[in-house]
Amino acid sequence: MEVLCAVLFVVMGHFVLFEMIAIPLWAWVFALICLALIDYDTLIIPDSLLIVALISGVGWLILTGTDVWWAFGGMLAGGLPLLVIDVLVRIFLKKPGFGFGDVKLMAVCGLFLGVSGVVSAYFIAFVAGGLYGGFLLYTGKARTGGYFAFAPFLCVGVVLAFLQIFELF
Repeated sequence: MEVLCAVLFVVMGHFVLFEMIAIPLWAWVFALICLALIDYDTLIIPDSLLIVALISGVGWLILTGTDVWWAFGGMLAGGLPLLVIDVLVRIFLKKPGFGFGDVKLMAVCGLFLGVSGVVSAYFIAFVAGGLYGGFLLYTGKARTGGYFAFAPFLCVGVVLAFLQIFELF
């Protein structure tokens, strides 16, 4: 975890020239790494880390002067699709679809990504998560109920989409 944090801090800090705007990015990336690892291990996304990510997002908006409507659109594009999927699964299949932590995670990440970045992040996450889920089913290693942590895939998709948006990758 420490090496991954260091590498991502240097990559993101290098491209923003270690200015003040690097600070919210570092806090956000640290929160994403922690969220991914905790969710992978426990299937829980702690609200305390989502608050860190949210505060980082607000700091990012203030320091970069990002348009508030762009960020609000990103929040809606981030949280709404997973919320709709979860509600539909609960109605039709009578079981949870996504955890609400995933919904909150993507809503917060929308602050950094905007609508187009959220779409890219979702594409990466759904492809990677689908492949992983298929592997678990094929090998018979799926957890009871067929659930697996999706936040790690969301976090990877979010970071790659962020790097793509700001032409850092």
